[in-house]
Amino acid sequence: MNSGLLYLSIFLAVNFILIVLFPPSYREKLFVIPKFHSKSEFVFTGLYAFLFNGTLLYSACIPLSSNVLFISIGSTIYILALILFIIALSNYAYAPQGKPVTTGVYKYSRNPQQILASVLWFGVGISLGSYVVVISVILQLIILYPSLIAQERFCLEMYGEEYRQYMKNTARYLGKRQRDANECF
Repeated sequence: MNSGLLYLSIFLAVNFILIVLFPPSYREKLFVIPKFHSKSEFVFTGLYAFLFNGTLLYSACIPLSSNVLFISIGSTIYILALILFIIALSNYAYAPQGKPVTTGVYKYSRNPQQILASVLWFGVGISLGSYVVVISVILQLIILYPSLIAQERFCLEMYGEEYRQYMKNTARYLGKRQRDANECF
């Protein structure tokens, strides 16, 4: 088995197991698509999905790097990001209905699932010694922006002032909040 296929198999198995184990409300929330307010949001979201899935498939065909340092660093990033990704999914799955998710990993990022998935596949790219995967992940983070805006607008419409306060205290990506929530759009 290609090492890239092993990383992909673990990622897919974790997602499948969690979908089965988590409450039905998780599945309902997971597959809600926000309303796009512009054609560019729609196009960039589709482009992101295409690039993300293409990266996963491409990674499955690549053998492990021969550089032990790359393997060690990349696998460590992958494992840590996967653990945090599982925690983020758990935070999302068990959040109270009708309330924004603001606990756990969501204290540090308004979009931890997307960010951690990117970090996870960045680690895979390093492990495989694939510049194509690493560059693809960086492009995904850039292309992801309009989709995040659409998701945040959806959350504002759904949760109102409670989400606006959350936006004021939590960064879109990671770390400290960069600007006022009114400036996000």
